[in-house]
Amino acid sequence: MRKFMKVSAITAGIMIFLGIGLFTVGGCGGGISETVQKIVNGDFNFTDEDLKNIIGNYVSSNDNPEITVNEENKYLPDFPVVTDTESYEKDFDTAEFSSMVLQLGGCEVKILSSDDENVHIKAEKVKKIQTGVKDNTLYITSTDRKGVTSGNWTKITIQIPEAFCYDTVDIDLGAGDFSIESLTVKNVTIDIGAGRLQIERLVCSEDAKCEIGAGQMLLNDAQIGGSFAGDIGAGEMRLTGNIQGNAEVSCAMGNTEMTFIGSTMEEHNYEVSCSAGNIDIGNRSFAGLATESDIDNGAANTYKLECAMGNITVKFQ
Repeated sequence: MRKFMKVSAITAGIMIFLGIGLFTVGGCGGGISETVQKIVNGDFNFTDEDLKNIIGNYVSSNDNPEITVNEENKYLPDFPVVTDTESYEKDFDTAEFSSMVLQLGGCEVKILSSDDENVHIKAEKVKKIQTGVKDNTLYITSTDRKGVTSGNWTKITIQIPEAFCYDTVDIDLGAGDFSIESLTVKNVTIDIGAGRLQIERLVCSEDAKCEIGAGQMLLNDAQIGGSFAGDIGAGEMRLTGNIQGNAEVSCAMGNTEMTFIGSTMEEHNYEVSCSAGNIDIGNRSFAGLATESDIDNGAANTYKLECAMGNITVKFQ
């Protein structure tokens, strides 16, 4: 209930902050998706402090849509930092690590399947990049203070073995366009400031967590064996697949759409809190001021959905 009241309190601030942007994009008719895309492309620039003040916990202190920021704390003192080079290549043997940390911004990144058991990294128009293995973890970090528009982005291709299962993967993204062909992991954490991430296939045997500030995340085939937690600020999340454990999704002023394959509405329990937005679950709708509802179907898992001024849609196929 405390979190629900907090979500309600930030609604007015979000409306004031994004109203000008929404009007500019679509003349009051463009919709949140187009606004998100503008932010992803760097056409709108919000400071970290702006987003934190308005969206609160929905945007973490590392979510700078300008990314841009020279975040020196992301770079480790253990490895060299390569700057201002036309090309960069590095290979890593998966025998050296079991986890991975990606900290990327001002980039166009494609993560594809590798033909061997190694990780291959290739980059072009590099502004700043660092790679290395420490404490059984592969770190790949690349940020660019001036790469606000897509034409200036560093282009990175990362090839990873398709059958390799990571213990943990932490993905921290700023502005940019990111795509992952396939990712198999036990636990995954995704933090998006103002970028766009598309994952064609995600196999997560345990827990998955994501936070989206003003960016966009598309999970086209997500198989999550444990729990799922999602915090969406002014961005967008679309998930298609299955969540075997409990799910907790909070949406401030963004758009969230989850499509579950092979299950029905009656196979899950629900806890619904709606401030001034809209929540649709199957053939049921929840809207209006301070709406709360619990649906107990006697199921093994519970989906907790909280919405301020955005939209949450849950579908079943």
